[in-house]
Amino acid sequence: IAFTSFVGIGTAVHPNYRRKGIATLLKAGSIADAQRRGLQGQTTSTASPAMQKVLERLGYGRTWSEIRLIRAME
Repeated sequence: IAFTSFVGIGTAVHPNYRRKGIATLLKAGSIADAQRRGLQGQTTSTASPAMQKVLERLGYGRTWSEIRLIRAME
């Protein structure tokens, strides 16, 4: 399973196929598609350290960080 989108879905690669450059190719394709459509820039977010590295390699820069806290209700 692999998919990507610049319209609110995200990038995902099945665990059996990770660390093979698939996410990088998907995200690079998404960037190219956005450019072909005339979009001037893209914004993305992730909590995944692996995806953060992919995005940084593709030229994204960090602008701010968010911390989410979850309280389990018993």
